[in-house]
Amino acid sequence: MGAQSTLHWTTLDAEIRVWARTVKERDVISQDIINRLRTVDISLYVLGKLYGFEFTNVSNNDVDGIEGGRNKIINVQYKFVLGE
Repeated sequence: MGAQSTLHWTTLDAEIRVWARTVKERDVISQDIINRLRTVDISLYVLGKLYGFEFTNVSNNDVDGIEGGRNKIINVQYKFVLGE
């Protein structure tokens, strides 16, 4: 990707929020998502030029109160090349 190149290196940030009724349910669903993201071949679905998949943050963000929900925020980042 030199000065005359039409290729562009960029990143795609995504946030996944998992909501559940209990902490156990939240953790099981979150772990299933994390395991799936680690094993799925995203390059088949998007551009075919994805690199450097990583989890940038995984955190609990529970809501207190009568209808308080349990949620986990999973932040992921993909690096990819645009252009031909």
